[in-house]
Amino acid sequence: MEKTPNIVESSVYAYKTVWDERRYLFGLIFVPILIKITCLTMVFYFAPETVIWQSLVMLPSFFAEGWFIAQFLRTFFKKEYWPRKFNENEQISPKTDERARGILSCVIAFVLTKMFISVLSAIVIEAKLVDIPPMETADPEKEFLSALPAIGFLFFLFWAFRFFWLYIPLSVNMPLMRFLAHIKGLKASMNMLGIWLFCIIPVLLIMMMMNGVLLDPYGGDPNAAPPFISFLAIALNVIFGMLMDLLSVAGMATLFYTLFTGRIIDFGENDT
Repeated sequence: MEKTPNIVESSVYAYKTVWDERRYLFGLIFVPILIKITCLTMVFYFAPETVIWQSLVMLPSFFAEGWFIAQFLRTFFKKEYWPRKFNENEQISPKTDERARGILSCVIAFVLTKMFISVLSAIVIEAKLVDIPPMETADPEKEFLSALPAIGFLFFLFWAFRFFWLYIPLSVNMPLMRFLAHIKGLKASMNMLGIWLFCIIPVLLIMMMMNGVLLDPYGGDPNAAPPFISFLAIALNVIFGMLMDLLSVAGMATLFYTLFTGRIIDFGENDT
């Protein structure tokens, strides 16, 4: 009988996996965090106020984070760790070549996904999908019609949400058609959206509280804060943002493991 993924258990297992691998992950994430802080600082102080230009400035951080996520996924699915030590006379084995292809495919797909989301954000910002009229002149019929594009766009995002995670199966060289066959239908999107929310909301709340502590004395505006406070806010947003990405990926990987194998991960297992 096909196993049904449990949203809460998948999310809890994501936190458990990240905690169990915390020492290994800390060594991997340090450089990507520095690169992302540098890029985000350049965006904040120097980049033009357009999403496309800002995305181009962030491109090195997308590659760095994609490499980090790819390494984590290889650890999750294959129990592989980086760096691997080779003997001087050892030749590249098919397994080593398979790992390299998986990491490269994952990184490229991750970067393309990030760029696509950036372009999508730019379209939403520029299009102004919903033009809300003043309350005293609001016409319910016209208001509903003006909201239709936004409603349609939300339905599109809900349907397309599953495609934002294609880099996960690519990390283990799974054919995309086989992967897509496992996530057909709106139920898969609902499970994925639920896991994503369960994974990010606790961290997001903590991040918002810490941002409030830092920026509330300056009206919540980082531009009005002293440079050190602004930089500290950027650094915290980067750290918490990458943690949310990592937890989301771990949650999705847990879900996909269940869908691919028909077996729900036991919380007592060490081998995923």
